[in-house]
Amino acid sequence: MKIENLITPDKTVTPHHPLSLKDEKGDTPILRQMLPYWQNNSSTYSGFLRWAWDFFSIDLNTQNKQQKSTKLLIREYHVPGWWQAAINMILRYHPGMRKVNRANAIATYRDGAKTILVQLLILYFMYVGKYGIYWEDNLLPRVKFIRYRGKSFNDASKKVDTIKMLMEDEDIVKVFGARKPSYSDRLKGVSKDNIHILITNEKEILLPFGIEQSARGHNILGRRPDMDVVDDVENTSNTKTVSTREYIWDEIMAEQFGGLKDDGLFIFIFNYVHPQAAGTTIIESAKKGVVNNWNVIVRKLSYNRYTESGDRIIVPDWEERYDANYVKGLEEFYKIKQRDYALFRREYYNEFVADEDYFMKEYEGRYIRQEGINWLEIFNPDGSKTLVPHKFYVSVDPAISEDKKSSDAVISVTAVAPDGKRRIHDLRVGKYDNRDRYQDGAVRPPIIAVTDEEMAGLRRKGLVEETVRVILKYNADLWIIERAGQQLAWYNDILDILRRLGVGNAGTTYHPTDEKVYKIRSGLLSKVAAGMYEINKYLLYKNRIISALKSFPNELDIFDALHNVEPFITLPKDLSVQHGKVISKENKPLNNVPSALLNPERYIGKVETFLLT
Repeated sequence: MKIENLITPDKTVTPHHPLSLKDEKGDTPILRQMLPYWQNNSSTYSGFLRWAWDFFSIDLNTQNKQQKSTKLLIREYHVPGWWQAAINMILRYHPGMRKVNRANAIATYRDGAKTILVQLLILYFMYVGKYGIYWEDNLLPRVKFIRYRGKSFNDASKKVDTIKMLMEDEDIVKVFGARKPSYSDRLKGVSKDNIHILITNEKEILLPFGIEQSARGHNILGRRPDMDVVDDVENTSNTKTVSTREYIWDEIMAEQFGGLKDDGLFIFIFNYVHPQAAGTTIIESAKKGVVNNWNVIVRKLSYNRYTESGDRIIVPDWEERYDANYVKGLEEFYKIKQRDYALFRREYYNEFVADEDYFMKEYEGRYIRQEGINWLEIFNPDGSKTLVPHKFYVSVDPAISEDKKSSDAVISVTAVAPDGKRRIHDLRVGKYDNRDRYQDGAVRPPIIAVTDEEMAGLRRKGLVEETVRVILKYNADLWIIERAGQQLAWYNDILDILRRLGVGNAGTTYHPTDEKVYKIRSGLLSKVAAGMYEINKYLLYKNRIISALKSFPNELDIFDALHNVEPFITLPKDLSVQHGKVISKENKPLNNVPSALLNPERYIGKVETFLLT
């Protein structure tokens, strides 16, 4: 991204009357001349970038080591492409905006100059903010108390030390005067400069602290924080467990955001590290429309464009520093192992890619109930058919809500063959009510709606009844419902309907205790990786499962119901049907095989009568 496209020396800007510009030390002719260029920001002009470029940029080949130490921007590299979008989002302001409108979540790539941006923004608010910063014609609230949070206190303190070093830059001191207190300044008044806090000569406060420290009690000089920066506080270590993730979430969302001034500015900048980490949760929730107030940006190292002939063109976000050849070489470097490539996509593209090459073979087949046994008739590639006995497991992962943005409930049907092969035969995903709801005036069946006529009277399907309908359709050998809180009541409701129908399908509850990513990887996906899972070629949600496999652990909810079957699987006997009789592999007829409870083909059009007799 070329800086000249954003700021030019002859750019016409609206001069605003400075809030404080007196004939005192630090108010120089340069400041008077250039202040309008630095104060003003809009969607087409960035006073911040102009200011940062004027003070903190340097040529790549400059030999002056002292200058190099305080110049963060290399002119030949320009600035990352994502900066302009982030700056516009952060500085956009209109009268009446509160902190809930000024909360910004920015996910960008490794080596994308995230920390440099927030360090320069802090200095911008300290130096130019004294005279007024504008978005179009709107004056931003003054920032006098800034908290800088890192993944540890030491991490935050080091980043604040860089800011202190930049405050001693020769150019910034010449134009704005000395802000960092000297020893004599600290003796005279409230100015402070130590590892725990900086209070400048203008009484601006900069407080470093870590995610392991509480955000409560930060009321200094009678002020609450005006600006919060949360810089890369999450990593793979502190997001491993549910408890640590919940701690970070509560610290950021409740303690820190709650303590911010009501019109304050909040900046949360990060990489993706875990699908349920705080930053990822905010971004993904915003994508789904679950949260509306957060301003979010997700940027990648590069993007792909394709020519009419289908050739891929790599378009880097920061082309002047990381060109297409560099991006291509970096990608090839990480392709040695799938696990390395997953790390690469997460760090540089904010994507979760499965760290194993998970694959499910497709199959074609239909369910048959014959002689009291569940079968799948498998359609072979040569056109022949094979009848294979299966145990059918119906698993339910509830998610009951009126909210259209809530998680989906999942009802899965897993068929297990004698050789241990698992086949995902049916999957129902949706937002169900607790119980069936009927249209006004609709005739309600005595127990449950199953016929087309009865189903037409429904206004909204209930998870309890829909689960029963699936259990009945497949004569489930076992049905499982994930148990947590009120879900035990749903288990009892399902059991009650089955008993009233005179159906004795076995059911149980299950409450997994392991951390979600670990349990799915070590349970369900270990079987997938071993080639033990196949998926119905015509399954409605097949593509969603395949996508979730490729991006694991980005989408987890779709796997919960499937995973919960694994602890309960037992293999059926290896049987066949010969001359109308069920025969075991030892070629012995099976005696006392119970009649089918349901045969969908036999009872088409008669389900209601059959169920209620």
